[in-house]
Amino acid sequence: VLHRPLPEVPATLQLPAPVALRSDRPHSYTTLNDLFNAPAVYALKHLAALQPTALLAAEEGNRLLGVLAHRVFEEFFKQADALTLPDEAARAWLARTLGPLLEAEGAVLLMQGAGVSQQRFRIVCERALCALLAHLREAGATRVETEVELQGQFAGEPFKGTVDLLVHLPDGHCVALDAKWSGLNRHRKLLQEGAHLQLALYWSLIGEQANRQPPKALGYFILDAAALLLTHPHVFPRASVHAPPEGPGTASLLQQARETWAWRTGQLRQGLLDVVPPDPDDSHAGPPGTLPVKGPQRYDTDHTVLLGGWE
Repeated sequence: VLHRPLPEVPATLQLPAPVALRSDRPHSYTTLNDLFNAPAVYALKHLAALQPTALLAAEEGNRLLGVLAHRVFEEFFKQADALTLPDEAARAWLARTLGPLLEAEGAVLLMQGAGVSQQRFRIVCERALCALLAHLREAGATRVETEVELQGQFAGEPFKGTVDLLVHLPDGHCVALDAKWSGLNRHRKLLQEGAHLQLALYWSLIGEQANRQPPKALGYFILDAAALLLTHPHVFPRASVHAPPEGPGTASLLQQARETWAWRTGQLRQGLLDVVPPDPDDSHAGPPGTLPVKGPQRYDTDHTVLLGGWE
């Protein structure tokens, strides 16, 4: 049998016609992230709407754990007295709530072989909830909104986003927090390097809403580390502050995002789709003023294999 190697993955796909953006739904951080960092994957996921089959597994990854933890926080802060509950009462609420929640939305953690994962999930949620409540009490938070849906504009296009936690402070300002199951070092680095695009987009969206000011600070709450990371000091006394580099900060990051949008959508109008590998080198960088190109995400393998895959 004649051996023929698989064709090499092309650096760019030239299509016979311009690629049209979808007009039936607003853009989101997820779609922008894919377009900016892996246009060919973006086309498969969001234009061709190719999605992998969802399979149940006893040992689920961080994505399921994060979704379930978001639901815990959402249900907890629906209580009118959530901010005044002592830790003992919060733990008791959690013990009552987790069983029904897992039965309804996290059944894979109840499967045989998932006992260790389930117990870790319970421990992490308890520790994270009590740590967050301590931060909120010290800041004098008056209210916490969860899963706040926002509509606005980005680069003249409809844009939507959902803020995990919007914390209201006594001075009338707010703080926007994105809750992540894990990734303490990675998200600390995003703040230090001024690369927190998702938070910057939410900052912009909140500022567009009637009767709202842009957040006083932005940050991540890392659940498995029970750690609060913020962009600005003097908001939460014991938060870990990682200020972006000197300069315009969030506004500069948003301008870079608009330049990147112009570059990538210009390519689409020419029928060009960059096929960006994981950990791309400088040859995949955009014009000056655009964001760094990071390549596809680690859970995009179902789509990258359609492009030839990478070892």
